Amino acid sequence: MTVDHDDWGLVQRRVIAKAIAELAYEQVIEVESPDGAYWSLKVDNGISYAFGAWQTIWDFLRIDAQSLRRIADDGDEELDAARFYREIRPRTRMSDMTFANFIDELQRTLYGDLLLLQSRNDSPSFADLSDDDMQSLLEGHPKILLNKGRVGWGKEDWSRYSPESRQHFALNWIAVRNECLTRGLSADLSWTDLLAKTMGPESLDGLLSAMEREQLPRNAYTPMPVHPWQWDNVVALHHLAASARRDIVSLGIHGDHYRPQTSLRTLSNIGDPRRYQIKLSLSVLNTSCIRGISGQYIDIAPALSEKLQTICEQDRVLVRTRCLRDRAGAFVAQPDYHAVPAAPYRFLETLGAIWRESPVDHLAHNERCVPAAALHQKDGGRSLASTLISRSALPASAWVKCYAQEVIVPLYHLQVKYGIGLVAHGQNITLRLIDGVPSGIFLKDFQGDLRLAQDDRPELDAFACFGTRLTRLPAQHLIHDLLTGHFVTVLRFMSACLAEDDAFPETEFYRIVACAIDEYHAAHPELAPRWSKLGLDMPTIARVVVNRVRFQIGYGDSDARPLPTLGTDLQNPLFLSYFARKPSDEPSV
Repeated sequence: MTVDHDDWGLVQRRVIAKAIAELAYEQVIEVESPDGAYWSLKVDNGISYAFGAWQTIWDFLRIDAQSLRRIADDGDEELDAARFYREIRPRTRMSDMTFANFIDELQRTLYGDLLLLQSRNDSPSFADLSDDDMQSLLEGHPKILLNKGRVGWGKEDWSRYSPESRQHFALNWIAVRNECLTRGLSADLSWTDLLAKTMGPESLDGLLSAMEREQLPRNAYTPMPVHPWQWDNVVALHHLAASARRDIVSLGIHGDHYRPQTSLRTLSNIGDPRRYQIKLSLSVLNTSCIRGISGQYIDIAPALSEKLQTICEQDRVLVRTRCLRDRAGAFVAQPDYHAVPAAPYRFLETLGAIWRESPVDHLAHNERCVPAAALHQKDGGRSLASTLISRSALPASAWVKCYAQEVIVPLYHLQVKYGIGLVAHGQNITLRLIDGVPSGIFLKDFQGDLRLAQDDRPELDAFACFGTRLTRLPAQHLIHDLLTGHFVTVLRFMSACLAEDDAFPETEFYRIVACAIDEYHAAHPELAPRWSKLGLDMPTIARVVVNRVRFQIGYGDSDARPLPTLGTDLQNPLFLSYFARKPSDEPSV
């Protein structure tokens, strides 16, 4: 990759602007403004950063990155992301060890941002891309400061396996002795059916012929895919004993070509986008954790997603909500690590695969789909949400109402009636569109991102067969799968984009969302004892923060994935925009 000086300056500017905005939101740093339009961050030794910005309804700054300036007594105004973090480091309280690793992740993120910038410059209009094409050009996690770390990759790995490279590759396949395998499979499939739906007939013949050459009985071994990077760097090394015993046998490279989504380990079939997407263990640190796959839910995931899909099909509120079902899963434990009671989780998640339905296979002829994470991405200075509204021929208010009815209300209903929480961030929610207007959603990723309410409502009896395998939380905590997962991680950015792009007020945005919730309340008075516990109409909500966690825990090994922490409470935009103004005896809108 050739590093253009202007591009280098632009990605540094953007990284610093994002850092100031998110760290102020997380209350790590304090910024000042005499007039609400021009702001400054003062650091030590006569150094400050000045910028134009406006404050959103979420107590969050939208910074004009082009306005950002470094002011120093020595006259050095160059924007340098690593130097910026050195200057604010005392406020982060990072140790030397943590900070050095943080700078490593910063350099990698800047490299990824350069790749992305170059790919975007060579791409058509963002709004005209397919879901899979968009996945290659998304900016990454909107809250995490360093969202393209991919710690463990080298330059060649980036060029082969990163979304921004827009390359595709075939998968390594192994055969695993059945006694060594944990697997789950949908009741209407055999493993042969699964493979036939994964690749074409010729490729499948090649895979099965490889098993025959190795003299592996098909009733004794199960074939499963492995990410090429994972095979070369992890599986071939950590599972040597299993290979020596022929519990694992390499079959080579087979099947269709795939390209990575923004999440890296989920892969889309480029030859036939209707075929299953495959999610594979990938032992690199990206955003908050190592991206392996746990065996905890592998055997129950197909049945779990089937139950959720059945609920959606039988409930009129969820008629346009569909699950992208986990159709199968396979997991192989490394017994030496699993024998250690508190082993680092990265050693316990090295070899797993999940087959998931593709959204393309469930679109009507006049529908398209986009990841919710794309809605606040800007192309040519305009967000995707704004572009969709302009193409829909609807006013912004009507479009937002459709979004609230098709996205927010179904997710809320799953919590209120069924006690089901889905971590509804922008990668787990795929928006269905007809002529640019929201027409429904796809839900995905139920292995660990689906939790249940901690109560005895009869609707939860459907999940009794899973025993204690699924996490249960008090209802007031579970609601953060929607509040923090979607409102803070998607709507916080989308509402600001519409204010910038279309002068659509945030108070109006959240008034419309609150009205949709209130209409739902009015239509379901029998559920009032349940929704009253969730607090969407309360004056404040918890401020859940994520970057401070990395500062505190560092980069050392752990036997569990990191969990977020809390700042001071936020003013609830739904309350500010609607519920605070509604008399208690006023009928619902």
